[in-house]
Amino acid sequence: MIEHINWAAQLLMTLLAAVGAFGATWAATMKARAEAKQIEVETRRMLRGIQNQVSNDHPTNLRDDITAIQTTLEHLAEAHADTAGEVREVKESMREVKQQQQVLSADMREERRRVTRTIECAESTHADLRETQAEMSGRLRAVEAWWHQFGRRKQP
Repeated sequence: MIEHINWAAQLLMTLLAAVGAFGATWAATMKARAEAKQIEVETRRMLRGIQNQVSNDHPTNLRDDITAIQTTLEHLAEAHADTAGEVREVKESMREVKQQQQVLSADMREERRRVTRTIECAESTHADLRETQAEMSGRLRAVEAWWHQFGRRKQP
């Protein structure tokens, strides 16, 4: 009985780990999407500024805009590095979940074999008991029959 409870607890822990890993992946993806959207908005704003500089109808310098774009690209590279690290962590978590799942699968196969052997043994024992019961019933009927025939004659 305890083995079944341990098995269920291990299965629950594995499922919770998988849900946690999925949640971490989803959160990292949502964070990366939000950062990418923000960078896209900033890039579009900068591109409009560059377009103004190229048309020579503005007071600013093109070099200032290029520097701003470089800064934005550096921030994007940092965000990408952070996201890549989070993805590596999620992959490691998934490897651990897969290993736990393999262990649980092996335990389940062994438990199935053990239960099957127990059932087969119980069925065999049950059949033996039925044979013994039938044999004992036959002997009892024979003794009762003998008692009715010979046991009553000897009494005066």
